[in-house]
Amino acid sequence: LVISCTENLINMQQIESQKLFIDSSSIEVKNRLYPVFLKLENMHTLIVGAGAIGLEKLYSLLNNCPDASITIVAEKVSEDVRGFAKKFENAIIKEKIFDVDDLDGKDLVIAATSSMTPIVTEPLSPGATCISIGSFSPNRSEVSERALQAASRVIVDDVATAQQQCGAIY
Repeated sequence: LVISCTENLINMQQIESQKLFIDSSSIEVKNRLYPVFLKLENMHTLIVGAGAIGLEKLYSLLNNCPDASITIVAEKVSEDVRGFAKKFENAIIKEKIFDVDDLDGKDLVIAATSSMTPIVTEPLSPGATCISIGSFSPNRSEVSERALQAASRVIVDDVATAQQQCGAIY
């Protein structure tokens, strides 16, 4: 089924004449990222980094699933992160330097740092997922080459940019 969104009406003639076409010309797209649907209450999430991006991810996760089990690890924790996490008994803050042992038992790892060197240096547990947010330039790297090579799947938002900044993607 294909729907024409022009003027918020479903135009059946257009659907029939232009199969597999969606007219989204009247829709302003602000966020081109596709949402992922996870049963967060069945997962243990680790957020590495407790600045503005860490707060955004923490807020999003807990607003979508207040029962989510989340551990935040950061050397410095912003007062905003501390204040928001305090509202949830299942949000634990560890104000310390990240260590590879922090990955143990985590199903979802969100790296929200500005690290110049990889923080995820070891392969994740089978079935675990890592979302690396802070690696936004060639001189930043949150996930090591070894961890990437061991991954069963690597997903990037833009392949050309990832290859330019990271080199070959395994």
